[in-house]
Amino acid sequence: MRVLILTSSTGGGHNMRARAFQEWAQAQPQGNLAIQLHRPLENSHEIYAFGVWLYNWIQRTAPVLHHIYFNFLEAVPIVRASKPLGAHKFRAVLEETRPEVLISVHDSLNHGFFEYARTVLGHDRVRCVTYCGELSGGYGFSRHWVNTSADLFVGAVPETCEAAVR
Repeated sequence: MRVLILTSSTGGGHNMRARAFQEWAQAQPQGNLAIQLHRPLENSHEIYAFGVWLYNWIQRTAPVLHHIYFNFLEAVPIVRASKPLGAHKFRAVLEETRPEVLISVHDSLNHGFFEYARTVLGHDRVRCVTYCGELSGGYGFSRHWVNTSADLFVGAVPETCEAAVR
């Protein structure tokens, strides 16, 4: 089975979850899984890449600004279009890897990128999974984690799954 994990280098948690899943899955004796990681925010379009850079700059130099950044992203549907910015670059990755399962470990990647992957690969040819690593459903839990068209939502803790249902 071909699996493509969508991640981002915003902080360390997203890549950590992606690599942990990759290592776990490849260690399974019954699994013939071909797993690749891809960072569409960094590799698809300059605007997304700037957002990643800005997030990391804020975290390193002025963490208090994170509240402004977070609330801005909550209000603006940055990557919710059915054709994300830089779609041609993401399309090339999809056509090369032909994933049967697409896993997002980042809240900004499980909307537009899922929809576009279904357009490119065929709706019935790819299953889309959100793996949310948030540890609660309070402030900081992004509404972007929830995509009702995803085939599966996996949360790190029950509180996260309850927040997603709400």
